[in-house]
Amino acid sequence: MQPHGKLPEPLCGKIFSVRTGRHHGLSDSRTRSKDLVVPFRGVRAHGMPKSLLERGRSLLAVMEPHQVFSHETAAELWGMPLPKAGEVMHVMAIGVRGRMRRPGVKGWERARTETSSSGACATCLS
Repeated sequence: MQPHGKLPEPLCGKIFSVRTGRHHGLSDSRTRSKDLVVPFRGVRAHGMPKSLLERGRSLLAVMEPHQVFSHETAAELWGMPLPKAGEVMHVMAIGVRGRMRRPGVKGWERARTETSSSGACATCLS
């Protein structure tokens, strides 16, 4: 078996999207090589993320600017105590149509957000 080529410097030890890998010259076969894992479709990493924070960082590689973590995932990332850690990542698309559809992700859509007097951004439930 032929050894895998070294990753370009900007990708070494990083979580990256397949799109970013291609931008740095990786072939399709290199993005599918066994030294990389697939935490989410379109994402490559050097090891499977274990914590919620690591899983969130890996999903960020393919999230669009209008998508945010929501529901139980957002609560966990903010450190709120929950009865059980979620296996599914919740991601909400705000202001545009097009919820995220991937294995391990529950996509949501909201029309807009509200900003509180403190400047904190929250989804509007109405």
